[in-house]
Amino acid sequence: MPAVAPIPGGTCASASRTSSRGDGEPADEYRAHRRATGYLEILERSGSDLLAIINDILDFSKIEARRMALEAVPFDPADLAGDVVRRLSTRVSGRPIELRSETAPG
Repeated sequence: MPAVAPIPGGTCASASRTSSRGDGEPADEYRAHRRATGYLEILERSGSDLLAIINDILDFSKIEARRMALEAVPFDPADLAGDVVRRLSTRVSGRPIELRSETAPG
């Protein structure tokens, strides 16, 4: 009976020497699971961003109609730049492009 190893997210993977196709290694399955999880996280964040854009468009309509006041909201530009790089990294994967974000300390 193969051993069972936990994978983040509450699922389990078999530690046998073959995959369901019979030709893979457990490490390959784990990497594929991690990659899929990363894509799902990016998809979730992108969906949230799209909803925020739609809400912003609706807010601009309210501003133009003079029905809303603006407020200042603090944010971290380094975190924002990092999020953009993570989201775009899937689009440049496998291409000869280096995508990175650098911010000055402080």
